[in-house]
Amino acid sequence: EHWESAVRCKAERSLLKVMEAGCQVPLGVHTKVVNKNGEAQLSLACTVLSEDGDTSIHATMVGPADKPEELGQKLARKILLDGGKKILDSVNGADVEQVSARPNTYGSAEEPNIAARGPNSKPI
Repeated sequence: EHWESAVRCKAERSLLKVMEAGCQVPLGVHTKVVNKNGEAQLSLACTVLSEDGDTSIHATMVGPADKPEELGQKLARKILLDGGKKILDSVNGADVEQVSARPNTYGSAEEPNIAARGPNSKPI
């Protein structure tokens, strides 16, 4: 397992999970591991856009690279509180009754896509 790739993936997936977002949502996430005073730090940035592109929310956070899930969750909560929830609700049709929901396609870095394939699935 490539350590840096796993750290970046864990942060991104935890952010997407808190935001309840998948590939159908207009948002972008960027991660980068940087060396700060001899310690590995993770920089995580996220932008959420309205469907027409007129409204966007952007935030960046930096935290310890050994706690990527916490950083992802923290940034997701900030984005949601800063207006991202309103954008995501309009994109997801929160005012429309859901007939069926497609499972989210994130999983864990160790077992990607397990949530989408079902709990009894084996890793690919």
